[in-house]
Amino acid sequence: LWSLAGGAPVKLAQLQVDEREPVVAAALGRDGKRLLTAAGHFQRGVARVWRLDDPRAPRPGAPIPTAGASAVALSPDGRLVA
Repeated sequence: LWSLAGGAPVKLAQLQVDEREPVVAAALGRDGKRLLTAAGHFQRGVARVWRLDDPRAPRPGAPIPTAGASAVALSPDGRLVA
């Protein structure tokens, strides 16, 4: 995660993900406190909603099994993922 608040990019944190399942898509929630990621390969993958209350220490949510994804989205209220 990077901050652009001061103009120049400043690295805040790196998501701790499984190297065998690279992140292929991400979407930031409207409130900036959730990040949805999709990782994995075509037939097997996992999505997660990360809590960004402290962007320097992102907390992963429970894995959501997928059949692989190339794009992800969060609903405006953050209650649905696609």
